[in-house]
Amino acid sequence: MWKRFFARRRYRRAIDQALAAMTARKPEAAREALGRAVAAATVAFDGRGLDLATTLYALAANQLEAGLLDEALISARESDRVLADTPEQDRAGSAPEETPSVARVRGLIAAILERRGVKGEEHETALLGWAEAARAEKDDEAAGAALNQLGLTLARRGDRAAAADLFLGALEHRTKRFGADGLPTLEALYNLATYRDEGRTLDVVATDLERIASTLEGRSEPRAAELKESTLHNLAALREEQGDYAAAEALFERALKSREVRLGPTHTALRPTLVRLAQLHHREGRVIHALGLYDRGLAIAKKELGDEHPIVVAISAWRAEVTQGLGPEAIRRN
Repeated sequence: MWKRFFARRRYRRAIDQALAAMTARKPEAAREALGRAVAAATVAFDGRGLDLATTLYALAANQLEAGLLDEALISARESDRVLADTPEQDRAGSAPEETPSVARVRGLIAAILERRGVKGEEHETALLGWAEAARAEKDDEAAGAALNQLGLTLARRGDRAAAADLFLGALEHRTKRFGADGLPTLEALYNLATYRDEGRTLDVVATDLERIASTLEGRSEPRAAELKESTLHNLAALREEQGDYAAAEALFERALKSREVRLGPTHTALRPTLVRLAQLHHREGRVIHALGLYDRGLAIAKKELGDEHPIVVAISAWRAEVTQGLGPEAIRRN
């Protein structure tokens, strides 16, 4: 009894010190105090309860910010364990701003694993656990984020059918939370269009991309502008695939101009559009335009990647095909 009593006193004192350090923007001092609070809370509350779970979560977030990824993962997983052992009625009665939800803790675990560079089953399991907890807690924002991130993970490894189902789930949750025109909603729709599976025709994908571009027209915040530019680029590539070269050229030009205005004429983000536009001009026989664009793309690529990188070698080869008089059938895609 007395052991727990004094442990509670140490816990409250450590928490007060941690809060004071956070207010003073002293993260290292806050981290030390949170560590003492965790040790005291483990004794005071028999390794259970919301106080311990919340302190562990705060410690994990601090450790992540400091780049202490192994320690952060241990703290976050312990917070998850403690929360899972806490009766649901206790969790439901707590103040959301004071106690992390299971979804928030699992989202933190997924973020730590991503920062550590963990790929494959462990990372995917963490994302799935985050999504399941968010759905159970009816947290549409967290569920949409988890499903969208898991969809990107599966799409990048080539499982587009499974990714499409996840993007659809993300789209549903984000539409509920942010509305049909909300930026997170449009990002999920963009991913669904970009990593399309066999069940989505080019016309359907084009309609989705056109809606995203038109909805974002005139929005200047960086995240919205970046999404609009990527959408225009992908829509241009789709129109080129459909054989509508005039539409493709106009869309590539719009994407390029927007990025030039926002980022400057030599930013690395311009390279993919410069190269695709150069290839389009080459196909149409406009070799002077193609050479100019290849030169710009090549200069950016060399500065970004070095002379021997495969992308630099490929752009050099495509440029050489123009100067050697090879026809558009010689063009190879990156």
